[in-house]
Amino acid sequence: MQKVWLVGIFLFVGLISSSFAQELVESKESIEKARITNLFMQEVRPSGLSEKQVTLYHYEAELLSGTNKGETVELRDVLLDAQVGTVVYVRHIQERDGSEYFVLTEPARGGKLLALSLVLVALVIIVGKRQGVLAIVSLCLTVLLVIYVLIPGLLKGYSPVLVAFSIATCALALVMYMTHGFRRMTSAAFVGSSVALLVTLLTSLYAVHLLAFTGLASDEAAYLQLTGASLINLRDLLIASMLIGIVGAVNDVAITQSAITMELLATKGLSRASVFSKAMAVGRDHTGSLINTLVLAYVGASLPLMLLLSQSELALSYVLSMEVVAVEVVRSIIGSIGVVLVVPLSTLLAMYFYKEGTHGGPGHDHHHSHNH
Repeated sequence: MQKVWLVGIFLFVGLISSSFAQELVESKESIEKARITNLFMQEVRPSGLSEKQVTLYHYEAELLSGTNKGETVELRDVLLDAQVGTVVYVRHIQERDGSEYFVLTEPARGGKLLALSLVLVALVIIVGKRQGVLAIVSLCLTVLLVIYVLIPGLLKGYSPVLVAFSIATCALALVMYMTHGFRRMTSAAFVGSSVALLVTLLTSLYAVHLLAFTGLASDEAAYLQLTGASLINLRDLLIASMLIGIVGAVNDVAITQSAITMELLATKGLSRASVFSKAMAVGRDHTGSLINTLVLAYVGASLPLMLLLSQSELALSYVLSMEVVAVEVVRSIIGSIGVVLVVPLSTLLAMYFYKEGTHGGPGHDHHHSHNH
């Protein structure tokens, strides 16, 4: 009995000491706001990675938040060339020995991002008028869907593929019906784009498994595995990102095709075969430009990587086999497949939904605007 008590005491002391030691070892970090008040030193040093020199700045900054609010701190070895008065974010690190220091992480960009967003909103409303206002409202609702439904759903462990497809179709319905109204033309576009998204989803599932993608091509995905979101299937998350990424392009093509097809059907003297042929001719032109847009968008996002790889001596076949490169190639292919499929689908569905004398259904007008 005495041995049992001794073992119990040792275990209790061990638990207490280990938790205390862990508390000592771990440092505390927080993100605070600060305003740069002075540039007190500037120096040029070798980068360490190449022969190129880098300029480092040393600032004094006043803390605008946190327990040390109002104090002046030093921010050393900063690459950012900032003006006095610039508001920045700093990481406040408190070590276990009681020492603390501050590291500049990012300039505060919220105000400038808001200003740019307001410029976009103003332009959309000026050019699009009523439809522009509806497009902005539907865009805001789509963003709320992503923030309050898509992301929480993924973090709770629901299938990324199913959640993404559900959000994509909901976003299509919001954008199409809010911007273009409840009309036959809109319904044809919605059904056509939904079917195209479903086929695209199945194609991306096959492609990701065929090419043995792990989903770890990006640093962000790797970090997810180290956090509480480690239960998320990264391959499915990759498929979900491909699907979400093409919703705008599919929406654009579907609405355009449906509107053109119904306008042609309302024209006297054109047979249905002639209408289909003419609508497809317009769709082919539109598809070509949108595929270029998609591919160039992915190229632009990957430009630093492309420059880095171009300086290496790796064989092209190996570069294309690298997941970080192959993923972007597949994104372009999957997006292009979705855009191509939606042209005949929306055209055929518009011909099916069309009712003579309605010109696309209630509230139809002859004006059409693209909604990206």
